Amino acid sequence: MVKNKFLNKKALTSFAVFVLPRQNKKAFTLVELTISMGVLALIVGLTAGVLISVVKSYQRQKVVSEIERNGDFIIRTIEENLRGAQNISCVTFSGSIVAPNPDGSTTCNLGSGVGGRLLYVSDPLRNKYFGNGSDSSASTFTGSCVNPGRNCYAFGLDAANQIQSDGTLLNDYSKMTNSSTANGVNVSRFLVTINGGGSGGAPYNIAVTIDITGSYNLPTELQTTRTFQSFLTLRGTY
Repeated sequence: MVKNKFLNKKALTSFAVFVLPRQNKKAFTLVELTISMGVLALIVGLTAGVLISVVKSYQRQKVVSEIERNGDFIIRTIEENLRGAQNISCVTFSGSIVAPNPDGSTTCNLGSGVGGRLLYVSDPLRNKYFGNGSDSSASTFTGSCVNPGRNCYAFGLDAANQIQSDGTLLNDYSKMTNSSTANGVNVSRFLVTINGGGSGGAPYNIAVTIDITGSYNLPTELQTTRTFQSFLTLRGTY
């Protein structure tokens, strides 16, 4: 009886070995694992580089789009106000007219902080002033574009009495550009050159040049500058 049990166990063992043979799988060697990890790291690195490049390109395009939107709006607004004007001059915040250049032209370097210059435009219905400045706080205007830590913006106002004796503006002036430090733009140059006019009745020829960059706090690799220009003759002077 004991012998039969022993034989039966042996038979079952032999059957199991026959039916379910042992699979001898070969494992990866250290060299193979090293090569595989190196290839994987290379693929991940290339993919990450392409992804970072795409993201930066998208961010730069957003900056350029915002710059172009603001620049086009300034040029269009000034052109609309200049075309029907009868008089134009470069004045200071105090209202005095800026002396002309030796060649007879007048340069309005708006927002330069020199004399608090403004571009003055007069038509039959209103007087309009344009300038460039920055905020020193949420509600205080500095009168120039030299304040660090703030974007400079172009602005327009409709009456001289909005300019106070100390050179600051009242709260009812309107910004023409987005001065947000998060996604706005910085108007780094606002230059207007006036030729002609005067007692001789010659038409005014106006050249407007504006440089706009991204917000001052953008990373260096995203900073870019666009120049916007316009040349026109005052319709109301000839």
